[in-house]
Amino acid sequence: IFPRCPGAPSIFTLLLLLLMHVLSSALAKRHVVYWNSTNPRLTSDDYSVQVNLNDYLDILCPHYPPGQPPAGPPETLALYLVAESQFQGCQETKGAVKRWECNKPHDPLGPVRFSEKIQRFTPFSLGFEFLPGRHYYYSCDMYNICKYIYIYICKISSITINGKKLRQSEKC
Repeated sequence: IFPRCPGAPSIFTLLLLLLMHVLSSALAKRHVVYWNSTNPRLTSDDYSVQVNLNDYLDILCPHYPPGQPPAGPPETLALYLVAESQFQGCQETKGAVKRWECNKPHDPLGPVRFSEKIQRFTPFSLGFEFLPGRHYYYSCDMYNICKYIYIYICKISSITINGKKLRQSEKC
């Protein structure tokens, strides 16, 4: 039906790539982190999450239900993202990118959720590109207590199908 151009991929190859893309999107995991002062894991040195490319990291901001007054002032924070090689704790770290501000603790719709898609390339100007095999930190300073989470992006392996080398995320 379609004329074959030399060097052009076959319809089978294109369909296979499309199928792999759909499957990888369907298999993406969502990793949820409740970011507030009552989460003790944020102050320990061992809170780490291993993610694959195309997974999501969901951060839920501090929230207070309507009619329930907080014990102290409502928690608000700014969350920063930085590569492991630049992480110097929660103080102003050179190269840190301000990702989100949790500044609506009384939102009537519930906790504000920020979602980060872990991807190698992003079409968005405010998106972040993650490199496989690298480590990153999300951090903030709440009431002079450093809270952070360590993220490891799993490496990519390549597979060969019909003599064509394809890339596939490696499960950690």
